[in-house]
Amino acid sequence: MVSTQTAIPGVERDALIRSRRSNLMKYKKGQVVYENIGSPIMSLYLIVEGRVKLSRYGSGGRATIIDICQPNDFFGQAVFLPGAVCSEQATATEDTRLMSWTSLEIEEILSSQPRVAILLIRSLAERISGFSDRIESLCSDNIEHRLARALSELAMRAGIPVSDGSLRMPPLTHDFLAQYIGTSREMVTLHMNRLRREGYVSYSRRSLSLYRDALLAWLSEGTTHAGPLSKNPAPSQLRAAWRG
Repeated sequence: MVSTQTAIPGVERDALIRSRRSNLMKYKKGQVVYENIGSPIMSLYLIVEGRVKLSRYGSGGRATIIDICQPNDFFGQAVFLPGAVCSEQATATEDTRLMSWTSLEIEEILSSQPRVAILLIRSLAERISGFSDRIESLCSDNIEHRLARALSELAMRAGIPVSDGSLRMPPLTHDFLAQYIGTSREMVTLHMNRLRREGYVSYSRRSLSLYRDALLAWLSEGTTHAGPLSKNPAPSQLRAAWRG
């Protein structure tokens, strides 16, 4: 899977921050930014600091996590579709600062800053590409592979490299991962326990560490159904190679 957002470089971001048309807002962890259930999205947002979870709800009320947006990511691009109705909720997953613009405000900015317009087009293109990858995974991968791909993607976007070759990122609840890959929390717990026993992942309430190289080596085998993880490159071998 690829990232579904394009981060805006510092120069363009600073210009947007200085714009008199921007509105700077603060949200606490767990606070809803917007909840457009059957109504159009009214603003485009840019994350200055923090993270935002985007979710959609099916007819039965079941939530599916669409994306996790990082600092310098845009979200709310549906503002460019006047009258378009969607059932989307944006929630801050940590203390967050955002900028927002109405469709008219952002159109004025884009007219004077073509570079920002190009970045928005890239953002939309990458989001479509990312959704295509996730749809393919949902159709062709079993749950264990879907979980592994999701962990790999999230670690690539939010992980910090550490000395043992792993990527450390904020903790992810099993309920969150279940909503992200379209399964039950119980199935996520089953496969996360297996990945942890084999040493591919370790986690606590404070952080999650993933040995992404080892996990990608396993996924590259291209098996339809996951075999015993012990047959794949052991994270301990990856750590030894990392240390040289």
